[in-house]
Amino acid sequence: MKLLRFMWILCALGWAQAQAEPPFSGTIFLDPDLITEDDPTAFVSLTGNGMALRTMFDRRVNQFIQVNAHLFDASYDDGLKIEIQVNEEFNAAEALAQAEFYAEVFGRLPTSLRRDVETSWIHRGDEAFGGGNNNLLIHTGSLAEDYIARRILEETLVHEASHTSLDADHAASPGWLAAQAADGEFISTYARDFPNREDVAESFLLIYALDHRRDRISDAMANTIASTIPNRIEYFRGVPLDLYPNGSNAEASRNDQYWIVGLGSFSDSTLTVEQATSTSGGVFGANFDPAVIQRPIWGRISIEFTGCASAVLDYESTTDAVFQKAFGSGGYALERLLPNAGQRGCEAAGFGSTNGNDWVSGTWYGGADRSGEGFLIDVLEDGSAFVAWFTYGDQK
Repeated sequence: MKLLRFMWILCALGWAQAQAEPPFSGTIFLDPDLITEDDPTAFVSLTGNGMALRTMFDRRVNQFIQVNAHLFDASYDDGLKIEIQVNEEFNAAEALAQAEFYAEVFGRLPTSLRRDVETSWIHRGDEAFGGGNNNLLIHTGSLAEDYIARRILEETLVHEASHTSLDADHAASPGWLAAQAADGEFISTYARDFPNREDVAESFLLIYALDHRRDRISDAMANTIASTIPNRIEYFRGVPLDLYPNGSNAEASRNDQYWIVGLGSFSDSTLTVEQATSTSGGVFGANFDPAVIQRPIWGRISIEFTGCASAVLDYESTTDAVFQKAFGSGGYALERLLPNAGQRGCEAAGFGSTNGNDWVSGTWYGGADRSGEGFLIDVLEDGSAFVAWFTYGDQK
């Protein structure tokens, strides 16, 4: 009997340990200094676009409504834009003031958190903010006033923007779910009670604090974060994030090497990739998940071959996978990095007299002045060519 009672106590203790209370109730309330009103903003300008009908979600009625909204285009220096839609219950001056205020605040959020934010809905009312739907939802009543008074407005918006720009790629990914299971704990009761919906947003704010705002949190908080969700921390350390304008890698991340690739076709001596793409979203190693890889169109690449070992690059970028901004247009002279059989065959036949374009295959670069980047070109059996440009992120 005593043995049975002892075993029951051990089981009860084990269950209690497995069900340990999270260290925090909600993460937005913990530190008002992670991002402050004194930190830089990427916000550049606000343009009024009159009024027009828009569909907006309103928590006061808990549904989407049609509103003849005041419209403003907010522009940011990382190339992103947000259409701010202000409920017609505000007069024109009030609407402008709300749009100007929140446009600047949004600009303090890292680029990767604004990546999928296309619109913001602003209403009156004592309701909570919201994320998702490619949107940031604002109600300007007592809760917003409380966020501002407690200086946690930016922290609240990091949480909501995580819903908008991180949830779709990560909340249900195998890597995140494995990290969640391996940790066996949640950073907050809010995350524990709604693990599928809130865990990424609740966790990311404190992972951001630990890895990129370490000087703004206490040692005790840092230790709690690190010991509670170590696998989630490692997961996000493997995700390429652009934290401009506020984060320890805000500038360095723009210089990381990455690839632009595409399939091109020849016209005479010119090889053109009309829709080159770049990729983002992956992580190295066992947590790699092809389902979360993004492959947006980067732009056009054109290479005119002027000799067996010489060419001219011309490019025009429309947008970029990681930084969501155009790289502009330009070009420079290319040369072969190393001679190969294709070059020797071209020279033997004479440039312009070769049979086909197989001789183009190989490694090309911009000479000594551009050593460290270049092109890998592989001409395929059907006459098309795979082009891979290894280069670097656009530096601000």
